[in-house]
Amino acid sequence: MEAIAKDRNGKLLVWIDIETTGLNCEQCDILELAVAITTPNAEECLAQSSTVFQLPTHLVAWDDWALQQHEKSGLLKQCRNSTEPLNSSIAFAAIETAMVQAFRDTYPQHDMRMPSDFILAGRGLHFDRSFLEHLVPGFSRMFSRRHLDVQALDQFAMMAFPDVYASRPRFEPTHRAMTDVLDAIRLYQYYQDAFGKKAR
Repeated sequence: MEAIAKDRNGKLLVWIDIETTGLNCEQCDILELAVAITTPNAEECLAQSSTVFQLPTHLVAWDDWALQQHEKSGLLKQCRNSTEPLNSSIAFAAIETAMVQAFRDTYPQHDMRMPSDFILAGRGLHFDRSFLEHLVPGFSRMFSRRHLDVQALDQFAMMAFPDVYASRPRFEPTHRAMTDVLDAIRLYQYYQDAFGKKAR
């Protein structure tokens, strides 16, 4: 993950998406994790990475839909060939290191970082965050308790600005983590621009 400096307001958005074996964070596992670190306006991507984990060898609560979808998307094939241990602490530690380095490169005047400096972002983020808090709580604690969920912008636009909502970009769901992260960022950028025009 390579970082470049740009914004200067002391915050970074850490966009995240996961693919899992099912919906229950207490019974299921993370198969794929994608992260992109951006400035608050998301105009500059400071770093990004995607990790595919090995298939779990223990019995997990596979959701039939998830099994079929991940087979169709090619994720299961990649998981079978992956050398990354399931829920690998090394993988999450590497992301943590990259986040801290991106923050230092972007805000060199800050002597230290706090969890409030990293705002977790995504689409349907409650689902992703529940898995992180259950499976990798130490990693989850790196982030502010506040987060940015683009689905909330969808709901706001639908109720307050139906024309903005109707014109939003549509993305075909791929159920691959990095594609979903980048689509969420594009939607966020659209709403920034659209709401900005409404305010003028």
